[in-house]
Amino acid sequence: MKIYLISPTHYNADGSLHKTTRYWTSGMTLPYLKQLTPSEHQVTMVDELFYDVDLESDADVVGLTAMGRRSLAPISSPTTTARAARRSCSAAPG
Repeated sequence: MKIYLISPTHYNADGSLHKTTRYWTSGMTLPYLKQLTPSEHQVTMVDELFYDVDLESDADVVGLTAMGRRSLAPISSPTTTARAARRSCSAAPG
């Protein structure tokens, strides 16, 4: 099974996605999940603060984490919902 773990960024006031080159805090949830996942599964992680999310990923399961409600806004957007429905992909925010 292919698993894609995403740490989303948030929107700036102008509607663009916030990106940075410096990281002042580090979330440990996704690295722990990756290490605890049985080795027969392929796990890919992305931190959207630095890298773009692969919206064409062929993952079987997509896991999302966030530290606030602003970070989860992209999940419920019509574009994201339509893409997930078209691909029949499972998403697990939390």
